[in-house]
Amino acid sequence: MLPLPSSVLWLVSLGILTGHGAGQTFDGISGKTPVSTPVGYDCEFTSLWTAEDHPIDFPSNHHWSPMVLAAHSDGYSMWSEGVVVTVGVQSVAETGSSTAITTELENAGDDVVGFTISSPGFFPSADTSTRKIEELKVDEEHSYLSSITMVAPSPDWFTGFYDLRPVKDSMWMDSFSVSTYPWDAGTDSGATYGSANQATNPREGVFQLSPDNLPSSNVFLAPDGQDVKPVARWECSVVTENNDNNDTSDNNDTSGTNDTSDNNNTSGTNITVVPVIHNILASVGILVAFFCVL
Repeated sequence: MLPLPSSVLWLVSLGILTGHGAGQTFDGISGKTPVSTPVGYDCEFTSLWTAEDHPIDFPSNHHWSPMVLAAHSDGYSMWSEGVVVTVGVQSVAETGSSTAITTELENAGDDVVGFTISSPGFFPSADTSTRKIEELKVDEEHSYLSSITMVAPSPDWFTGFYDLRPVKDSMWMDSFSVSTYPWDAGTDSGATYGSANQATNPREGVFQLSPDNLPSSNVFLAPDGQDVKPVARWECSVVTENNDNNDTSDNNDTSGTNDTSDNNNTSGTNITVVPVIHNILASVGILVAFFCVL
């Protein structure tokens, strides 16, 4: 079988790509920018959480908290499967507040190169199901991306991805898309979207909600009763840098060093033509004057 070209659309498991995030799918298009060159990514969040795909107990006031997206090294972890969450992640999952996680990101030091919070909360409607997310810079030392947003209202459910590295063959991906599922933060045992607070004690590690571990209410279960469909999609593309050094050295050149010795020639060697002729004429004039005196 002939090898596929590097620019072909490829599909891998997020776990295969980064070693983490089993159970999520990641689409990407290979790029030509080496990972040694810092780039920026523009992202868009699309809500897939709908009454059609997640009909059980679907809330009329469904919405998302401000999306948090961070670029970081492998020395930082926003959240990950099976790990007890930080106070910041718990606050996002239970209340939608990004105050505590902002403090955590700021205190991460050199492990976090930047983050963006897409405020305010997002209420999808028939008119719009997408939200633009501000450009985020990444570099070779901070080539991982993690995100989170609260499924609201809910006890402690959220969606997002973690430790995603958009790199293939040492090149930044031109674009990528990851579908994300509902996750339980392991801090509240409520069974419905509107459940009263029921703190989980002791707290559990984060787990993905699937048909095997859904609450007794079976929220998120698909109409066929066999599956839990993604609730969101995150799509990001490398930001194209404009070239401000376009060559305009033609007849429309407006630089301060215009050469008018030839309407069509911009060679620097022609700049000295006029002074040379002037010097020759001056020398001839001196000789003429000398012979006249004689």
